Amino acid sequence: MRLWKAFTRCEIVSMTKFIRIGIADKNDNPPYFDKALYEAEVDENEDIQHTVLTVTAKDHDESSRIRYEITSGNIGGAFAVKNMTGAIYVAGALDYETRKRYELRLAASDNLKENYTTVVIHVKDVNDNPPVFERPTYRTQITEEDDRNLPKRVLQVTATDGDKDRPQNIVYFLTGQGIDPDNPANSKFDINRTTGEIFVLKVSILETFHTVMTECFSRFFSMKHDRYP
Repeated sequence: MRLWKAFTRCEIVSMTKFIRIGIADKNDNPPYFDKALYEAEVDENEDIQHTVLTVTAKDHDESSRIRYEITSGNIGGAFAVKNMTGAIYVAGALDYETRKRYELRLAASDNLKENYTTVVIHVKDVNDNPPVFERPTYRTQITEEDDRNLPKRVLQVTATDGDKDRPQNIVYFLTGQGIDPDNPANSKFDINRTTGEIFVLKVSILETFHTVMTECFSRFFSMKHDRYP
């Protein structure tokens, strides 16, 4: 009887412990880009270090650090990428007349896995090339004291613009001996600003200017563009 009472007085004691288990993120996912193709434009005279665009990749592995690299298509080292941010910037001289388009292969790597995208950069033409005469020297002869049919066309010069795909808005000017820019009525010669045709206006001083006329078109010609914003 006493033994039974002893058992009925026993108490059951329980204990609970919390164990925290951390799951480490394994680098088992490659980086990925939102698009397979990115495109941008840049002026051919843009400054070195100018950022053209920024391309970023994502990674499902939260602890991954992504680095970027241009792996192909970067002809002449024209561009570079900041390896931590994906910012692609101008790294070398650009020339629309030489190359209008670059197709870069951009890699994103998390040290174990990598992925790729394509970046196409279009180079925009700007008015950065001077006009060029078709010949370095133009020569002609004028008969002294021949004042018939003045003004008289004696020669035509032509020039082309190095900016190939822009309108050929070339304007011609005469400068130097025999040209009075302040009072054109005193000038001995004139030029059609659009066509490059040269005219004699006065012949009374041809004896003085005869030698100059045979040489002056390379020494005293100036030429410029109409520039647009």
